[in-house]
Amino acid sequence: MSLIQWNEKFNVGVRTLDGQHQQLIGIINELHQAMSEGKAKEVQAGLLRRLTQYAAEHLKTEEKMLSSNGYADFVQHKAQHDNYISKVREMEQQVAAGKMSLGVALLPFLKEWWTGHILKTDQEYVAFFKQKGVS
Repeated sequence: MSLIQWNEKFNVGVRTLDGQHQQLIGIINELHQAMSEGKAKEVQAGLLRRLTQYAAEHLKTEEKMLSSNGYADFVQHKAQHDNYISKVREMEQQVAAGKMSLGVALLPFLKEWWTGHILKTDQEYVAFFKQKGVS
């Protein structure tokens, strides 16, 4: 069973970003599945690296689109991205040091952050991109 069920309410109306959001949710679900099946920590660590790299790519894409189109709340939006990256790096270090389990803290954080960010913060730019003709 998936940790996060993708549905239309996640769409922001920009194909590139919607596709990236779906990919991110998919990787989180793969990580959840690997953990549920008790797969080796190496598999879990590889999925976490893939998620971290893809998330960084997505956030840069989103930031570039927001900035280049003159989004008024860009600074606040980027600050949320920066906080996410900082928190994930901190958690990855704790997992690597054996101080934290992926399932106990990281998966709930990923689920809450990504669903909250897409469903609230990202939805705030939907009308902006529509007005700019970005789809």
